[in-house]
Amino acid sequence: GIVIRRFKSSLGRRLTTDEDLTIDAGIDLISQRTISAYVTHQQERLTNAAEVEARHVSYLSHDLRNNLNSVTLYLEVLREQFGENPDLAREKEDLDALAEGIKTTINGMEKMLEWERLRRDQGRPELYRVDLFEVAHVIRRELAPQAVAKGLHIAVLVPARTVVKTDRQLVTLVLQNLVGNAVKYSKKGVIKIGVTPNAETTQCELWVSDEGPGIAGDKLNTIFEAFQRGDAHDQPGV
Repeated sequence: GIVIRRFKSSLGRRLTTDEDLTIDAGIDLISQRTISAYVTHQQERLTNAAEVEARHVSYLSHDLRNNLNSVTLYLEVLREQFGENPDLAREKEDLDALAEGIKTTINGMEKMLEWERLRRDQGRPELYRVDLFEVAHVIRRELAPQAVAKGLHIAVLVPARTVVKTDRQLVTLVLQNLVGNAVKYSKKGVIKIGVTPNAETTQCELWVSDEGPGIAGDKLNTIFEAFQRGDAHDQPGV
């Protein structure tokens, strides 16, 4: 409308039909090119941001993998030093659980990088049958020493033989993070790992609950953004 009025004012007369159509076509063309350029610009920004985050994950994975491999070797040395002493059988089991947890974490990081490649290449991951009851008990055994030291109890409420099709390493990595955070931030109470089936589908919801301080409501919209963190509650972390 502004353009049309400017043309009328400059010419001192009404525009002909051909002039109206020409101006409309020009405005449409400019608008389309502007929108196209803006969308392309936004796509480039998102792509660049995704690439930066992927590189950060790759670098972090590399450094963590090296450090965790060193810890694994040290655990093996400790286990050898324990020898066959029956009085240290429980300690050896704890070392085995820690070593298995580290192995799962390393494999999970590799899987995350693999899934990032799949996402960019539009590939499809392969899913396998996984016993969530078994996975939950593995996590419980790994984190039980830390929980007991803080006076906490980890309860597995997943029914036996709860089998789903998923990626075991990624599910294990997620549970390690959730239960690990529950132990880290809780000062009392019970940490629960459970499953809620969906009556309308073949899916189920795997969940973790604790009696810790929780996450402030105003932080819920940003907790999954890169490099964001809520109230640390005097706990170390990134």
